[in-house]
Amino acid sequence: RSQEFFRDRFAVEYWAIRCVVSALSCDHTAHYDKSMFDETGPVMLWLSDFFERCHSEELRLLGSKAMTRFIARNIDHQEKLFCTCVNKSFLPSGGVANGFFITIVYIITEGVDVTYTLAMLLNLTLFKLADASDEVRKNAIRLLRWMSARFFRTQKETMMLARMAQCPERYHKQLYEISELFSDKHPELRLELLEQVMQRVPRLDAEGQKRMISYVTAWLSRVDFGELEEGSLRSTLEHLVVLTHKYGNDRIDLVERLFQLLAEKEGNVDRLIAFMLGVVEE
Repeated sequence: RSQEFFRDRFAVEYWAIRCVVSALSCDHTAHYDKSMFDETGPVMLWLSDFFERCHSEELRLLGSKAMTRFIARNIDHQEKLFCTCVNKSFLPSGGVANGFFITIVYIITEGVDVTYTLAMLLNLTLFKLADASDEVRKNAIRLLRWMSARFFRTQKETMMLARMAQCPERYHKQLYEISELFSDKHPELRLELLEQVMQRVPRLDAEGQKRMISYVTAWLSRVDFGELEEGSLRSTLEHLVVLTHKYGNDRIDLVERLFQLLAEKEGNVDRLIAFMLGVVEE
């Protein structure tokens, strides 16, 4: 009888989700009240609650499809809805964050024309590469491979990631190594990714902060301060000081390694000391 109960429950949930997918896919959504598209609106609240409570991958995928179609049908609100999905992907609640991240992967890989920056999407993807959930890590690898094939010169290396996804002891090491690789091949993204990290890291829980610090240090370790314009140099040094002061104790090994690598580049130490003296004088 218990098997029949769970089978019937799944059937009810399945068709309920199918009804929601159909409702969010219809052409009448243009006439919805604007609150429907808010982060605290009924659609986002329903989907958050659904991702929190539902543990079936099949049903969760239907929820992702519902959100994808809702975004695709509401062009005027696409950017707002997509940004909300990104914000919720960084939440400490595993069910909600994982559900919205997988929704983002589905949106991007299905070709829905949403607005995003490469730095924003790359930061999110790197963050999820060392997630505790096997499903999330696999989707992060899927998204990183998709991005590598279209925007980056890292397709060969990201293909190798998929073969190591089942090795728990490799998560953080892989994350650091792939971050170093991206920083080497795409130095133009270093400052943009740092800006993304600085926006996100204060709002993460302790575990999330440690994870984000672990890969941003890999990106920063490649920076040559002498190559930066004055405005970019000051911004980078300010971020570096804040990261070290606020979060350095959590990953002191990586912060020490970061400064060791920065010191290897001629002129970096002098510029950092000059900046610190300038801060004291101010």
